[in-house]
Amino acid sequence: MTSKTFSLSPEAQGIQVAEQLASAISQDMQFPVETLKECTQVLMKKSRGINRKYIDLIHEEVERLEILLHELILVKDYHNLTFHSRDVQLILEDAMIVLTSQAVFNNITMHIDYRLNAPMVHCDEAHLRQEFINLFKNAIEAMPDGGYLMIRTDVEDNKLLVEVIDEGVGMGATVLDQLGTPFVTTKPNGKGLGIAISSEIVSAHAGTIEFESKPGQGTRVKIYLPLLNLKP
Repeated sequence: MTSKTFSLSPEAQGIQVAEQLASAISQDMQFPVETLKECTQVLMKKSRGINRKYIDLIHEEVERLEILLHELILVKDYHNLTFHSRDVQLILEDAMIVLTSQAVFNNITMHIDYRLNAPMVHCDEAHLRQEFINLFKNAIEAMPDGGYLMIRTDVEDNKLLVEVIDEGVGMGATVLDQLGTPFVTTKPNGKGLGIAISSEIVSAHAGTIEFESKPGQGTRVKIYLPLLNLKP
């Protein structure tokens, strides 16, 4: 498989541009999105019949805007981290719960293989959880015909290893070379920021992230983080 490893601050200039854009856009979006959501909730309580169908559609789109707004805020605040000692496997399970329904809908089986007992790391729980959610979501989207998603923890060179392994379409060397470049994406609705921000979050945790992939043979993502403890 072709592989790519990220280290500290890849494409830092592009990330700074993305951060500035996210800050400006999120500030402008937050109030109108909240107002739209409140109005649609009122309408949903009072509407019936065909009108309700359109109101439900509006409500769904507002929720999508909320998700986009959250992603923008994450871009804006990715470097403002608050660290605590946490069990990574509990964070992984929280992230899996978020995407369980999407996995089931797409006929994807999610499986966990924990080879460590309560591996503790010094981390920002919210950002690390979002990191895992993004990686799981990418894996699910890479398997449009269903498949198997493995989440594994292990220890390697005295570091925590988290692996996310899918059976998806995979990526060639050209695509891998572009991973982490802000605003460059192969997804129709993508923004080209996910992997760039992910690599920055992992780097802020004194870790590294690696991608191994080949067209038609799936993708393996490896995240290495410093361990605080290692229980047998």
